[in-house]
Amino acid sequence: MSQQRRLGIVLGLNLSLIAALVIVGRAAHSVGVLAAAGDTAIDSVALVLGLTAVTVRDRSTHPRRSLAIPVVALINGGALLVVLALIVVEAVRRLRRR
Repeated sequence: MSQQRRLGIVLGLNLSLIAALVIVGRAAHSVGVLAAAGDTAIDSVALVLGLTAVTVRDRSTHPRRSLAIPVVALINGGALLVVLALIVVEAVRRLRRR
């Protein structure tokens, strides 16, 4: 099984997990479960980026084609920081309501 195929399967599973976590998190009014959904969503974005990087790596003949993987890692790290900020903002908002 190719690396692209495996990434596609994992992406489908992650999207299903996100849907379930959002439904449960909203029903339970749980920031923790919604945070897990956000983290899984970022993982899915990373999978899409990784799938793109693998495709570029496999199809390109350019000598710098292997740079796609580190760029994907940097983008994923930045996205995780954005999710962290959103979680902190929501937690502070909920604490102020009490």
